[in-house]
Amino acid sequence: MMSKYQVNTKDQQYQTFELLYDAYAPKAFGFIISRTNNKQMAEEYLTSVFLKVWQEIKTIDEQTEKKFLKILLLICKPIYRK
Repeated sequence: MMSKYQVNTKDQQYQTFELLYDAYAPKAFGFIISRTNNKQMAEEYLTSVFLKVWQEIKTIDEQTEKKFLKILLLICKPIYRK
């Protein structure tokens, strides 16, 4: 059985990133906007968070995916309420 989180090729990396972004970006954006109350700032921060995800995409596997939302929110946590 092949995992949907295979990241051996660039195509697989793009597909994995797209799956993760589609699944988790709305939740992360909601978390960020609740802390910043600024849509533009939240969008910029979400972009930087997912840039970090892209830089580590080769390390994503099924175990990481199960904890991904928790990891993502930990990355977002340093945002202080404005």
